[in-house]
Amino acid sequence: MSDRGRMTVQRMLGEEIVIGGEIRVRVCEVRGNKVKLSIEAPKDVPVHRGEVQDAIDAEQLTGTPRGEVEIEEARKRRAAMKAAQQRIKEEKKVHAHARYALRGQVVAASTTGKPDAGGLGGES
Repeated sequence: MSDRGRMTVQRMLGEEIVIGGEIRVRVCEVRGNKVKLSIEAPKDVPVHRGEVQDAIDAEQLTGTPRGEVEIEEARKRRAAMKAAQQRIKEEKKVHAHARYALRGQVVAASTTGKPDAGGLGGES
């Protein structure tokens, strides 16, 4: 790998980079920490996700068919990450509902003239 170079670029949504005049990589979508890319390459150029290419390389070096195991491990990691993101999303909803309910109590207390539990509304 020492004969390879590395370049880091910033692209905005809809922009692309061109590799070797034949491969185009376009940013299609950015959502949170996920980026969806469109890759256009000649049919004779293999295009793989990093973890898949790593599994292919390991299999070629060792002669051991580890690719399927590593792909399955990557799937499990992705499922765990999705589950964690879903939990975070649900927790945010709970917190949003709690804030909304608290605001409702403050508004109700200030309109009835009775002090609320936090002393934020009511009579002076």
